[in-house]
Amino acid sequence: TPRPVPLFLALLLHDIGKLITCCFLPDEHKLITEYRASRPSSDYQAEMAAVGHAHTQIGRMLAANWKLPVAIQRAIEFHHFPMQDEEESRVYSIIIHFANYLAKRTFGAKVPQYEGWIDLLPEVHADLELTDEVIEAFCSKMREEYAASSTFMQLAMAS
Repeated sequence: TPRPVPLFLALLLHDIGKLITCCFLPDEHKLITEYRASRPSSDYQAEMAAVGHAHTQIGRMLAANWKLPVAIQRAIEFHHFPMQDEEESRVYSIIIHFANYLAKRTFGAKVPQYEGWIDLLPEVHADLELTDEVIEAFCSKMREEYAASSTFMQLAMAS
């Protein structure tokens, strides 16, 4: 069972490599953006094709530099392909993969680049023993929570 704090950190930091690329590697970011504009692809696919490495690798190096637990480092690296992670740390990667899927399935229609790239790996689907009803319940709850937080944020900004 994953411990809550490291899992929370892994969830927060899993795409930190995208931020690093955007802010500190502008030439690479431009190549990736141009690749995505010219053909449908996921972020990961575009990164690998355009520059030969992905945000997952950059994120893992940063997490290692920060001396974060290995489970967090591995979750950052393997969240797109959790079944490639070592068995003892795979649960973090699976949870992040599923959370990514839920976020993109729930809110991806508003972000055109995610259309068609919201696949949940079959192995993860089977490992979590998910049904369509359970997945839709998660998505529904996320929409409710988003609406509630949006209302709260609007109220806070008006004060």
